[in-house]
Amino acid sequence: MLEAAHYGYLLTPDARSANSAAFVNPLYFNNGGDTRQRYSLGTEFRLPVLNWLTWTTSACLDKYRDASRADAGHNRGAGIEWRPYDGLPIRGTYGTNFNAPDMQAIYITGSTSPLGDNTDPLRCIDDIKTGMNNSTWCPNVQRPQSKYHTLHTSGSRVPLPQAGHS
Repeated sequence: MLEAAHYGYLLTPDARSANSAAFVNPLYFNNGGDTRQRYSLGTEFRLPVLNWLTWTTSACLDKYRDASRADAGHNRGAGIEWRPYDGLPIRGTYGTNFNAPDMQAIYITGSTSPLGDNTDPLRCIDDIKTGMNNSTWCPNVQRPQSKYHTLHTSGSRVPLPQAGHS
C-alpha cells in the first residue's frame, strides 16, 4: 500500500458574531488554518500455516509534513486465526497505532472568545438544600457583568502524537 494525502483547513469567524448576542458559542470566534501532507507505506501478509490455522502480519509507516513534532509514525499488527470447524473462526490480534496531533491544535491562531459566567451545578444544589435560593451560583439568578471573562486560545507546535495498542 502506498498513499499520499494533502489536508487543509481554514476556520474563520462569522462576521455577524462580532456585534451580536446570537452567537454565544466560543467556537465562532476561533480562527486559523494551514495544510499538512502525509505519506504512507504499508504491507500486509497472510500466511496459511496449516489448513485450519492462518497467521497475519501488517506494518505501516506514516510520514507527516506539518508544523508539529509528529515527524513519522508506525503501526504494526499481528493476528492468528484458528478454524476448529468450518464456519467457526476464532481470531486473536495485537496491534499498535499512531495518531498525529489534530490540525486545529497546531494551527489555530490567537483567538479570544467572550464567555459568560458558568453555573456550578453542585454548588447550586448545595445552596438550594441549605435554603439559599438566591445564590449567585444558581442559573435563575441574574449575574453582574463583572463575572464575565474572556477565553484566549492559541495553537502550539509542541503536541506530541498519540500512540497506543490494542
